[in-house]
Amino acid sequence: MTSLTSPGARLSGKPNRLARVAVTRGRHGDVIQVARRRSDRLFAFALLGAALFTLVFGLWVTFRIGGVTLTEAIDDIGEAAVAFLAAGLCALAARRHQGRIRLAWALMTASTLSWAVGESIWSYYEVGLHQQIPYPSLADAGYLGGEPLAIAAIILFAAANPRTASRLASLLDGAIIAGALLVVSWVTILETVYHAGTGSLISQAIGLAYPISDIVILTMVLLLVGRVRRAAQVALYLLAAGLLANLLADSGFAYLTTLNSYGPAQPIDTGWVAGYLLVALAALRAVQVPFVKPAANAERLPSSWRMFLPYVPVALAAAATIVSTVVTGVINPLVFWSLMAVALFVVVRQLIMLTDNMSLNKKLETQASDMREQEEHLRSLVEHS
Repeated sequence: MTSLTSPGARLSGKPNRLARVAVTRGRHGDVIQVARRRSDRLFAFALLGAALFTLVFGLWVTFRIGGVTLTEAIDDIGEAAVAFLAAGLCALAARRHQGRIRLAWALMTASTLSWAVGESIWSYYEVGLHQQIPYPSLADAGYLGGEPLAIAAIILFAAANPRTASRLASLLDGAIIAGALLVVSWVTILETVYHAGTGSLISQAIGLAYPISDIVILTMVLLLVGRVRRAAQVALYLLAAGLLANLLADSGFAYLTTLNSYGPAQPIDTGWVAGYLLVALAALRAVQVPFVKPAANAERLPSSWRMFLPYVPVALAAAATIVSTVVTGVINPLVFWSLMAVALFVVVRQLIMLTDNMSLNKKLETQASDMREQEEHLRSLVEHS
């Protein structure tokens, strides 16, 4: 049967369909914008709530409101609850992603869960049994068990540079940062922990494991901060800040424990609360704004502050060494040889970066030459057409 619809009617219907598609896309964009504003508002409320909770917690444990017993219960249970919250949100972030990023958040889930279990054991002794927890104990296994998992997660989060020279430079950056932080840690905390170590070999090893693992984590955090992509800046910066707060609390705990000065409800416990709340916020942001995998051929030029980031710990190590030498009148052999190794790594890194830059300049010159040849070829075609 012959259609009664005229060609003009069919042509006039096409713009209507295009208009409906444009309206649908516009409405879809409006829905995305509304959802994004809601997620930003939720994140802002979560950030404000975390800040207020940390402030109230810090004031409570500092002034021990309600007595030592009540403050100790709030301290221990609050730390465990915050760590379990962070573990749950990290698990949600793992479900929200795929591939390497999913594995990274899964490792962060296991890390925070391990620490939460250790804190629960600590709370059982102090709050449930009203006994001082023995040292070492299963709680230390939970605390230290999460450290390698967090390190593995940071390694996965750090975006790898496709060029071999840049990979080697990144390894040298890690060696420079780790060596410099070892000097700072030895001068400030590690030497005291080492010389004051008493008891069994296991207890001394655990006492040294806390500051040493902190050095490794801080090294990886600084490398992570220097390699964060724009799409993941908020979440990974929050994660780095949370891990930094945790390691500061760990170092304070190790130092006070060595001096037999750590007791119930210490102000440094606020560092763990702030740290795991920041980890929870990082996971929440990752759930709201998933990481986008960059293109395989995407070139990332590091900013100037990221290029100089490895030298910040070197400056701190030099300053700490000078102060220690002036105070004690002698330089420790470990500090001296660590600084020599750091200086060697810096020289090698500069040579590698120089070679890498020369290779990049040659590549750019070759591309520019090819473009000039193509331009001349097109000009000749136009002239003879």
